Amino acid sequence: MAGPFPPELVSLLLFELCQTLPRLWDGKSTSLKEYATVSRQWQYAAEQESGVFHTVAVRSNELDTFATVFGGHRRRFLRCLEYHIVLPKYARARCCLFETRKEQEKNNEAFTEAIQALFLLLKEWEARDVDQGPPLELNIKAHSPMDVGWRSAQDRYMVNLDYRDLQDRRWQHSFLRFSRVALGSLPILSRVTGFACNMGGTRSKDGEYRADNREFEGRSLVQLATKFPNLEAVGWIVEDDDLLYPWARKRRRQGFARALADNHGLWKKLKKFELRMQAGFHTYDTFHAPNLKEGDTARSSLTFALRHILHLPQLEAFELGSIVVGPSIFEAPPCNNNAPTSATFQPFSRLKILKMNISKLTPNGGYYFAPDPSQPPGTPEGDRYEDDYEDSESEEPAIELEDFIDKVIYEDSDPDMLTVEGKNPHGDTYPWPPRYGREYKVDWFRAIGHDQVLYHRFRIDTPESRSIFEGFLKVLKAAPGIQEARLQIGAGEHHKSAGASVSFVPVDEWVAECTDELEKMMWKMHTNEKTVDALAFFGQVKEWIDEIPGSDIRVEVSPKLLHELWPDIWPDRWRA
Repeated sequence: MAGPFPPELVSLLLFELCQTLPRLWDGKSTSLKEYATVSRQWQYAAEQESGVFHTVAVRSNELDTFATVFGGHRRRFLRCLEYHIVLPKYARARCCLFETRKEQEKNNEAFTEAIQALFLLLKEWEARDVDQGPPLELNIKAHSPMDVGWRSAQDRYMVNLDYRDLQDRRWQHSFLRFSRVALGSLPILSRVTGFACNMGGTRSKDGEYRADNREFEGRSLVQLATKFPNLEAVGWIVEDDDLLYPWARKRRRQGFARALADNHGLWKKLKKFELRMQAGFHTYDTFHAPNLKEGDTARSSLTFALRHILHLPQLEAFELGSIVVGPSIFEAPPCNNNAPTSATFQPFSRLKILKMNISKLTPNGGYYFAPDPSQPPGTPEGDRYEDDYEDSESEEPAIELEDFIDKVIYEDSDPDMLTVEGKNPHGDTYPWPPRYGREYKVDWFRAIGHDQVLYHRFRIDTPESRSIFEGFLKVLKAAPGIQEARLQIGAGEHHKSAGASVSFVPVDEWVAECTDELEKMMWKMHTNEKTVDALAFFGQVKEWIDEIPGSDIRVEVSPKLLHELWPDIWPDRWRA
């Protein structure tokens, strides 16, 4: 066995090996870990240098094995933990049913128990390290072994052969909730500096299918985040498109908002906040948008809470995706004694990235864009889902699927089957859990504004649009270190639906190479060609941009009519 060497010498030898060994796509050496067999000292150094234990994915039912493998020195190598919470397995026949209340309660129990076990393990590790251990990023996800993408080969074969499958639609109306009672007993974890939910792609265990993960309640995520006093980065996906049950959706949003508003002051070190709410995209512009305001107040509680997050003193990156927020998102929040501020604090002084992609809908049940009064809306293209349609997602006639669902409900002896299409106790009128079929599909697409196709809101110069874009540009004016910014409302410029966007981004590399471009940043303005008041709106945007120091840089716009506002824009090829 090799004798002991000074740690510095071992590290130097491994560093030189890293420079000579073949490389993988991520830059790691292909066989450095083999040197871990030389001795215990080399094992420690090789495992640390190779990074093989820096990022690990663990299922909750494997936590004991994980604790054994990483309980020694390897726990200090761990930098990113992807924690898959394994939910109870359900019968193959139930793949064609939405989750019942009983199933959701069992899932919530499994979620709570899995988080408790993980927190206790990480706390035990912290107690064994004088410095509480190096920083750790935690990304939680959840699935059942019977979920599409996670099934065994035998289950997948049997479901395809003898049963029917809703796939990821099965939990479309389900949201995992952490127990409020258990929250008080969770330990504080000082090591966790990053907390994500459903971020990044996931491949199933056989590598064949891409797995869709379960959805978490936003309030539960905030409550878990309060256990991380050194939190620096947040990245969450929180579904917000369950319009079939508007009251339940509104309560989830408000619970999420209140949790953010009540606890944001605990995140004194937060640098990055990323939230995607998957609010959906409607195709029917006369769609009646739901009112999400809190009580009789004029404000949106979620918009109000996000204003506080945006004004945190250490914040460097703020990103919102596919979300319904109000025009006041950029306004300064009222004074809050719990907020981490100081006498010398200047809002946005550290902000580098500001990116927002928001819905055309506003929280008060309105729109950012308006119809053109000079043009009638026209006639919708027609119902997308007729009674005799075939369910393309399951590739079978819907009437056969309905018959099979009836058979499953009749043959299943569990009492929770009696609740399918039962009375909804949450204030919504639609039966819960619903029964999948032709009627459900029509009701669902009508609820989300996807039952017909009719775009006629092509007037973007509204008070709501002006307010939010003015606020966005005022933030850029106050942020001296901004490196990338974008505000987009609605669809992209090539979509049939209206949209508007303003971006402040680095110059494209190919542009710099082809034109010897010296500027590092550029403005981009885009809207739909059917927009009827683009010149009026972007004329005002131009005035706001001109107030920002150093804003006289390269500009890229589309469609062509905006060239009238920026006659010296690049590229010249658009001037045909």
